[in-house]
Amino acid sequence: MQFFVFGLSHKTAPIHLREKFSIVEDALPAAAEKICQAGAHESFVVSTCNRVEFYGAGGTFDSVGDSLGRVLAEVGNTQLRKISSHVYQHVGLDAVVHLFRVAASLDS
Repeated sequence: MQFFVFGLSHKTAPIHLREKFSIVEDALPAAAEKICQAGAHESFVVSTCNRVEFYGAGGTFDSVGDSLGRVLAEVGNTQLRKISSHVYQHVGLDAVVHLFRVAASLDS
């Protein structure tokens, strides 16, 4: 089982693009459910003015990654090819370190 993060942030995408991916609080559970439908066993979403990130655990990222790209593109009402150069992914310990950096405001 792997822990992973997939998203885009102020470091990888300009503001006009990030604005398309803002997820309102009421829509967060549905977005997290889509991550599980993509193959994760557990998931949560971080959506701020600086980032939108999909976190998940379960299975392997290789089996979930392509589906997460499609889910993110759907959230932004765009095509995956238009955002692929702006997204990042971290798996395993790198994903955990990234999460703690975001939570501690070291990456904001």
